[in-house]
Amino acid sequence: YEYDVITDLDLDRHPSLINGYKTVIISGHSEYWSARAYDAVEKYLDGGGNLAVLSGNSVFWRVSFNEDYTVMECRKYPEGMLGSKMTEVGQLYHTDDKKRGGLMRFCGYPAWKLIGLETAGWCNDMKFDHYKMEMPNHFLFNSPHKIALKKGDAFGFVTDKLGCVGHEYDVRLPVLIKASKNPPNIIEPGGILSLARSYSKNKIIDYNANDERANPTQIISEIIYWEKKNGGRVFNIGSVAAPWGVYKDKNLGLLMNNVLYHFGAR
Repeated sequence: YEYDVITDLDLDRHPSLINGYKTVIISGHSEYWSARAYDAVEKYLDGGGNLAVLSGNSVFWRVSFNEDYTVMECRKYPEGMLGSKMTEVGQLYHTDDKKRGGLMRFCGYPAWKLIGLETAGWCNDMKFDHYKMEMPNHFLFNSPHKIALKKGDAFGFVTDKLGCVGHEYDVRLPVLIKASKNPPNIIEPGGILSLARSYSKNKIIDYNANDERANPTQIISEIIYWEKKNGGRVFNIGSVAAPWGVYKDKNLGLLMNNVLYHFGAR
């Protein structure tokens, strides 16, 4: 494939940079986002763009930059979400743009609204697990490459026993809402399909970021396809090790190949 590479800083400086590309891929561990970058990707999707997300813990903390791009600012609150003991609510506001900092979901830029998944938490002790097939008849598993998996079959491995789901992982909004105490009154956009899921008994961070809580669904990560109302399309593998799985696992690699085919990158 022919591709160009841009950084988070490039996208904030030049939000129109991604316009015209057949597909935009977010790869790795895309945790820190600026509002300008979020708006740029949202505008790209609203214009009919295609987005493939190979990341976990995506679109999590808000950052901003000073005028000459020599300082990137991030405010972390509360303590349980990696903030310091000295962090107070009044320190949430950025020096650069005077707007609220902290988690993107609390700053008006929720990940679920842009990429369909939201961070469920992290676990350093979790054994990296695999995905289970949910929708074997979906066209992304059948065209142009037929992926010979049945419902419930395992895939997404990096070794014979080690999967690509672990450390940090993303799920759909209803999973977080069901695990939340006093959940907000928000509704997931229509059209999101769970192509595959990974399950774990690990606790997850609830939507309000108050504490780790039991997960009634036991869904810890999802692979989704989303045809957005305004015409854009999103494919998302919600794990920090998603690129590793695409590289190592034949079935996940074929799935990515199918996605790029249908997203116009052939």
